[in-house]
Amino acid sequence: MSIAARRSATLPNLVVLGTGWGSFSFLKNIDASKFNVSVVSPRDHMLFTPLLASTTVGTLEHRSVIESLRPMAAAKGVKFYQGEALTVNPEKRTVTVGKAVLDRFKREHRKLDLSVLGEKFTLPYDALVVGVGAVPNTFGIPGVEDNTFFLKEARDGKLIRGRIHDCFEAASYPMEDEDRASVEARKALLTFCVVGGGPTGCEFAAELTDYINQDVGRAYPNAFSGSTNLWPRVVLLEASGELLGAFDTSLRSYALKKLHKSGNCEVRLGAAVERVEPGVVVLKVEFSSIGIFPFAVFGDQLRIQYTRSGQQGTPLMKLPFGTDRVERRFGVVWLCGALVLDPESS
Repeated sequence: MSIAARRSATLPNLVVLGTGWGSFSFLKNIDASKFNVSVVSPRDHMLFTPLLASTTVGTLEHRSVIESLRPMAAAKGVKFYQGEALTVNPEKRTVTVGKAVLDRFKREHRKLDLSVLGEKFTLPYDALVVGVGAVPNTFGIPGVEDNTFFLKEARDGKLIRGRIHDCFEAASYPMEDEDRASVEARKALLTFCVVGGGPTGCEFAAELTDYINQDVGRAYPNAFSGSTNLWPRVVLLEASGELLGAFDTSLRSYALKKLHKSGNCEVRLGAAVERVEPGVVVLKVEFSSIGIFPFAVFGDQLRIQYTRSGQQGTPLMKLPFGTDRVERRFGVVWLCGALVLDPESS
């Protein structure tokens, strides 16, 4: 065994779950020479979330809003595993990790047998840092998982961008007969529904509206030819009575005025979604349904993954210890954003 290996064997094992704001900041500032640091996350980058909406229409490329973890990991001697933390055993101090990349191989390369590599592995820890962030929340609304897009990860931005392109391309095909059914189908292709009037929903609706106003007519002229004279529209639904409910009143009023002034964004307040069917968003009040939408995005509906057992959350986070304080005997530290919860202050 080399000197470096012997030295490494004597260092405490530090496992970090997640590569979001909290975990990335933590890793940048930790002295990795004092620990054997391992990082586990399904994604190998940190996402600058405030700019994510801009990637959906090409204002920014998705590569511009992410920072890869691997250069920092290589420079600091940190081990990174692209996988999903499945379970945590606080008594044995181990984390069971699923091999996320192998799951993709099984879906995309079915003839390639990688079962010999195993589907999971175990990492021991002396200290565990949990910074897994948040996942989209459907609020139990039927059909959301299967019939809408979320806007949370870089891959979501790419999927939405592709669907926007497909909608305009499909609307560009010539119509042999401009009958009512054909017109309604094209109208559906040119209608975009955004659910959630928080920061993400408002930012995305504004980005899409700007794209429609400034670029779409030039990029897809055939979509608006013929006697139907259709033009794209964005419908923003918010269950409460105002946008950006967590912000100052003046900012809420400003956002609403800006969206209305754009001319192509229809804001519906008090519009709670009851269910989502293929192409149809059904509201609880006022409207039985608002029409046919081949495109719907749920924004601003995030539940924190490290919720308590009685709440809706991921199985990983339903651990046998509370999340309102750090359990010192288990060696667990929780990250919230860029904030490390200090055991002394809990």
